[in-house]
Amino acid sequence: MKKRFFILALGGVLMLAGTQAISKEKHEAENLVNTQCSRCHTLERIEIARTMKDRKAWEKTVDAMIAKKPGLLDADQRDAVVNFLVQD
Repeated sequence: MKKRFFILALGGVLMLAGTQAISKEKHEAENLVNTQCSRCHTLERIEIARTMKDRKAWEKTVDAMIAKKPGLLDADQRDAVVNFLVQD
């Protein structure tokens, strides 16, 4: 019985840890959008575009912005921003 409780408790802790990691990644990506993308675009414009673009369109858009402003985002940041922008 104690072993079963321990396994269930451990599973719950691991599940929460995974949620925190996802939440941290989302928060970091949102910060990138708020600091980097908003240099040229209003957050309102970005939010409206989020309702209209799919992943492929966001990848194309973000890549175009990086091409215009080299160093804007590194590869990991680019992926995080795209993932954030396609989330509901």
